[in-house]
Amino acid sequence: MASAEASGGGASPLVQLSYAQLTDPQADLSAHIEAAFGPDGLGICVVDGVPDYEAARAALLPLATALANLPADELAALEDPDSSFNFGWSHGKERLEGDRAGARSGYASSLW
Repeated sequence: MASAEASGGGASPLVQLSYAQLTDPQADLSAHIEAAFGPDGLGICVVDGVPDYEAARAALLPLATALANLPADELAALEDPDSSFNFGWSHGKERLEGDRAGARSGYASSLW
């Protein structure tokens, strides 16, 4: 199921994909990815139907503390300035509109 649900207020639509679509090697999701992450997209999409989501989330979240407590040199190796810090560790180094520093850190796009 690929759908775009209005997020209200004239904003770009929120793109929703199923886990089955993401794991289907024959699926062409390029239009959905463009809608989500292109110049007019929100920079996010919703994935539903993820098998064992709750267990995977419970196992993954505690690892955030371990990541944040790595030595500075190991965190620096995880930085990706070429992606404008959209991937890997950033700890507030990303730049948003008007070159303002962002407050996001330590995340990655699950699609890439």
